[in-house]
Amino acid sequence: MTDLQFSSNSKLVVFSADDSTSGILKTMDQRVDQVFSDHNKNFACTSISLNSNDSILASGSSEGELIVRNIKDNEIILRDH
Repeated sequence: MTDLQFSSNSKLVVFSADDSTSGILKTMDQRVDQVFSDHNKNFACTSISLNSNDSILASGSSEGELIVRNIKDNEIILRDH
C-alpha cells in the first residue's frame, strides 16, 4: 500500500499500491469492491485522492502518469503524463 484515503462519509477507502494498482474498499462490507490496473505495470501507483462528493478518483504513478476516473460510471475521464 502506498497511499489511502477515506471517503467523506467513511463508507469507502480508496488505495494505491506499489504493484501499479489502485482500488476501492467498502468499509461496511469489509471487502475490496474494485481494483483498477490502469497504470503501467512497471511503476508503482503512488498517490490516490477522491473529490468532495466521492465520485471522482485521481491516481498518480511513480512515472508521472495521472489518471482521473468517474467511479460511478467506471470511466476514465483523463489520462496524462
